[in-house]
Amino acid sequence: MLGLTVNMLLSNPALSPIERTRMSRFAQWVLDVGEGKVPAYRKDGETENTWIKIPDDIVRLTKGDKPSTIIDAVYSDFESSFSSVPYLAQRCIVCPVNTVVDELNEIMVGRVPGDSKEYRSFDQIVNCIEMPSDYEMLYHPKCSIL
Repeated sequence: MLGLTVNMLLSNPALSPIERTRMSRFAQWVLDVGEGKVPAYRKDGETENTWIKIPDDIVRLTKGDKPSTIIDAVYSDFESSFSSVPYLAQRCIVCPVNTVVDELNEIMVGRVPGDSKEYRSFDQIVNCIEMPSDYEMLYHPKCSIL
């Protein structure tokens, strides 16, 4: 089995020694979590140890509107930088489930100046007896196998 052995982010010459150390410690912690090396515990009423303690320096505790707090922390100055590809490419929020993604996306779209537009799509054709006149052009019956 092959594995990654070099964290290329740490080889960036623009990183200060403090940033490099901080990133290295975080990367090692993530590896330790993935390899089951971080101690786990169980909550009352549970039978398995499935919870871990996340270090305080990577947790953002907040009172109030949690989605807006995390968005403001990750996307500071969003209103003036939302159209900058490098600005957006350097940031992300990892979410545990798609419902959280949808909630954050709705908030972010609301922060983009101007009117929003909704575009809808459908990924399958309707199963019907009649074929549209351009069916063969769109879904050519001849397939080539490589």
